[in-house]
Amino acid sequence: MMTENLEKNPYFYRSILLTLLLLTFLFTNSVLGANRILKKNTHLKSSSLKSSRFIASASKESSPDTYSKNRSNEWQSLPKQSWETFQTALPPEIDPLGFDSRNKIIFHSNSGFETQAIPATEKIPFLGQIIGSRSESQFLSMGDTVYIRGDNTLQLGQTYAITQEPTLLKSTKSDRIGYSYLIMGKVKLLGVRDKIFIGSILSSRHFIPRGTSLIQDPPRIPVMAPLPAPQAIKGIVMIDPNFSTHLLAQHKEVFIDRGSDDGVKPGMIFRAYEHYDPSNDKKITSSNFIIDADIQVTHITETFSMGIIIQNMIMIKENTDVILLTDVSDLSRNRGFREKGDDKESNPLNELDQLDDQGGLGKQEKKELKQLEKWKDNETPTLKTLETTPPPPESAKNTPLSDTQPENLKSPEATTELRSESTTPETEAPLPETPSQEISVSE
Repeated sequence: MMTENLEKNPYFYRSILLTLLLLTFLFTNSVLGANRILKKNTHLKSSSLKSSRFIASASKESSPDTYSKNRSNEWQSLPKQSWETFQTALPPEIDPLGFDSRNKIIFHSNSGFETQAIPATEKIPFLGQIIGSRSESQFLSMGDTVYIRGDNTLQLGQTYAITQEPTLLKSTKSDRIGYSYLIMGKVKLLGVRDKIFIGSILSSRHFIPRGTSLIQDPPRIPVMAPLPAPQAIKGIVMIDPNFSTHLLAQHKEVFIDRGSDDGVKPGMIFRAYEHYDPSNDKKITSSNFIIDADIQVTHITETFSMGIIIQNMIMIKENTDVILLTDVSDLSRNRGFREKGDDKESNPLNELDQLDDQGGLGKQEKKELKQLEKWKDNETPTLKTLETTPPPPESAKNTPLSDTQPENLKSPEATTELRSESTTPETEAPLPETPSQEISVSE
């Protein structure tokens, strides 16, 4: 029944034929793909083998023996080529070995300091005034951009000092009056527009408000050696309350009412002396030998000078009297604590020299000398006599304390009798002829 239905269906044979064709196509593709993969692997193996053979042959040809045999020596007779003589032009600061001479180790050295203020006999005219800034703060500081109205003396690229109205320098002990200009900072001019200069604050020591003025920048104070003065003159110490208190110590800057008209020069030394007890203000002495402080002059005007305290023993006060030194050898020779007096460092005394007062021997020294002579007259027992002394007999152990006294406390006769009893015929020690050869009895 099923066969008849298949025979009657016209698509039966067609489906069978298509299935066979599809199977044949798939089988053929699989066989061809396998052959293609096999051929590719064979080609890779052959190419790798050829490359390995080539490398081996090349390395064999490049060996030293092969290279020297097959290569020509004509290149040795050729002149040098241009690229062989090429040299790079080195800068002048570079030596032939390639080291830069600008690379140096710089050790710290004292290059001086910048003063906090400058003295003046008369008022100094201002060169400009700060009228504004881009900063919103009330006070200006380093890095702020400021606007300056000035005269024709201001120059672009220059640095100027920022100051305020001067402080009056006066004292009840001096008849001179001067001015102190506080250095609040420094400003550099960068541009100008419509007669308004534009500047940048390089440094600031104090709060800089708007309205401050510009003056010439004072030079840096260098390190100076102490300089003697031709004559000793007196001066009075004054201060600026903007940067100093009434008590002054080392490295503080002060003003003195003496200047170039009095012969003062930078480097000279003003010295302060102690005359009164700082606790009860009682007078100690009227002489100048108790040193309080030394002040070195750094800046001068006609009637005033400014200095820095290079050393001090105690705090000094405002209105202290100072004297200009004509001899600064102690400052140049030795730094530190100094006292006025004879120089004994070059010829120090030993203990015997200190005891010698050129007065002869005293009573105590004579007594000690007599004791020393008595001690030298007493003879001490020698090692030889101690070795020849025999030990005490056994019977002496049971004798009273008076019979067993040491030999050096007995008389020579008792010592001789004791030795004669303790000796035997076999080991009989020869006796000394005289008792003087035995150990002497101390007095």
